[in-house]
Amino acid sequence: MSLARLFAFWVGLASLSACSTTYYLPKPPNIYTADAPYPHSAIQADRQSAENTIIYVTDRTPITDDGQVDFGSERSGILRFGTANITIGKNKSWGNLVDAARSDVPRIKLEADLSSVTPKGSFPETPMKFSFVDGVISLDPDAVTDLSHSRNVLTALIREQMKTSQNRDVIVFIHGYNTSFDEALFALNDIHHYSGRYGVPIAYTWPSVDGNIFGYFRDQGSADYTVYHLKQFLRTLMEMPDLRKIHVIAHSLGTQTTTSALRELLIEARAAGHNPLKTFKIENLIMAAPDLDYGIVTQRLVAEQFGTAFGRITVYTNASDRALSVSNILHSGIRFGKLLPGQEETREKDIFESVENVNFITVKGGSGGFFNHGYFTKNPATLSDIITLITNPSDPGTPARPLKQRDGNFWEMDADYLKISMSPTAWLGPA
Repeated sequence: MSLARLFAFWVGLASLSACSTTYYLPKPPNIYTADAPYPHSAIQADRQSAENTIIYVTDRTPITDDGQVDFGSERSGILRFGTANITIGKNKSWGNLVDAARSDVPRIKLEADLSSVTPKGSFPETPMKFSFVDGVISLDPDAVTDLSHSRNVLTALIREQMKTSQNRDVIVFIHGYNTSFDEALFALNDIHHYSGRYGVPIAYTWPSVDGNIFGYFRDQGSADYTVYHLKQFLRTLMEMPDLRKIHVIAHSLGTQTTTSALRELLIEARAAGHNPLKTFKIENLIMAAPDLDYGIVTQRLVAEQFGTAFGRITVYTNASDRALSVSNILHSGIRFGKLLPGQEETREKDIFESVENVNFITVKGGSGGFFNHGYFTKNPATLSDIITLITNPSDPGTPARPLKQRDGNFWEMDADYLKISMSPTAWLGPA
């Protein structure tokens, strides 16, 4: 790609991002048909509504306009949290939403609207004050008290949402580059609604720049800036005794933040003599279109035996991902989200195959917009696989996930994946 075409690409990206458009739910996942309908009967009555509640956690700077709370792209040293309500469909009943979830009928376009944002609390500003006396680090007592209170408020909020959930799982979404606060919430709403409102959805949204031509470079810095705050949040989740499982979905540049935070927590846990597979409670680490340098992945993650800390790691790649094609050029190397069988070294291939919980899924085709970078929610086949991973954790190549094996840990998914008849209860994991 020439420099002129590269520049035109980014101008186009900025132009598209700057346009204010109505947000619609994506096409339904392949898994729901007349024979295997949306699992509405498994959803508690309180959740059978056009309104869906998402918990947000963010270190974006808040913006208040006419009394309405919003969050921009500037960084904040304060980690804030609250709830956001998304209304699906204008004047649509719950029955209308259930009917619209079928993939075997003409698509019913459903508009999604962010109807309210309600702040609930915040963590102490970081870095917190501390002293260093005789080789001992002591945090400011007031900051410690405030931190404990903040964690209690957040966990109480999560428990409140668990009361109307069919289980004690949480789904954590960490978005990627060029994503606004609203867009992060909508993306998680897509997954959560189509999963049958499974678990408690939490959007961790960092200060990404939306619609700026040079925002990618700033976002790389912000993806690092937010790592400490993400660790604060994840520790809070991991230490909840009544929380059963955590499902982490990271997209694009958000995988940089996610893997950095988890790597540091992994080193801390092992240094303390803990088994991170048990203490982390992370059943799924899903990386969609990861914008990570493959060489760095091998040395910072694989070399640290990163994969052993999680129930399973699933990496979605797509050869048609134009955004990662540009990232390849900018970084002069293979991006993790473009990795294909045969591109890994023999040593790395042997390691991947020996760690059986790591799998690479090559997604064929598009549906992820012009740049095909958002296919993880826009492609009905990929969305189906993510929902299955969360609600019915299964290995690739099994009846629940009949992916085509290409080589070792590499699998392939076509557009018709999971267009099969199956009992709707098969998509719901244990309560």
